[in-house]
Amino acid sequence: MTKDVFVALSDEELLKFISERNELAFEVLYNRYQRKIYTFALKVLKHEERAEDVVHEIFLRLWQHSQPAQINNLEAYLRIATRNYSLKVLRRLIVEENAAERIVNTQMGRQLSDIEEQIFFKEIDGRYREVLSKMPSQQQKVYILCKEEGLKYEEVAEKMAISKLTVKTHMQHALRFMRSNLIKYTGTVLILILLKSFF
Repeated sequence: MTKDVFVALSDEELLKFISERNELAFEVLYNRYQRKIYTFALKVLKHEERAEDVVHEIFLRLWQHSQPAQINNLEAYLRIATRNYSLKVLRRLIVEENAAERIVNTQMGRQLSDIEEQIFFKEIDGRYREVLSKMPSQQQKVYILCKEEGLKYEEVAEKMAISKLTVKTHMQHALRFMRSNLIKYTGTVLILILLKSFF
């Protein structure tokens, strides 16, 4: 099959070929989504080289995926994977900056241990999840579908049997709820930095 033939194929069809380790199919998917992934990663990281690294990492994971043909919604899968990995990079940078500051202030060369880092991440995620759990039911459903599952407003509207306008309204209220409740916590600035790109 020629490249032109692959270009005309759907994501699902290309994923089947990737399951068979077809490099041409992989190249077509890369060209189809690399700009979107780069733009999304850049929005989070504000750093071109790091955003490019995220693109390479995400597509490497796709190539190494044990069963790529079972991915139902590739765009949503890539969006979530990009978000998660970009946040991981951002968190690592924040930890490194905090560690460097501690070294300067205490004149000690000890960096944060893996256990400390895990506690740090868990605390941030715990605060976010706590606020999310307090969100009104419909707003919470819309927020999760849009922000965590990567669905578009039209897809959420169809899934929940409501109008697109209602979805948009729920999202506006959900984001306002998230911001106003996160502001109550100590270390809010850090959490808002992590979540800013998804508001």
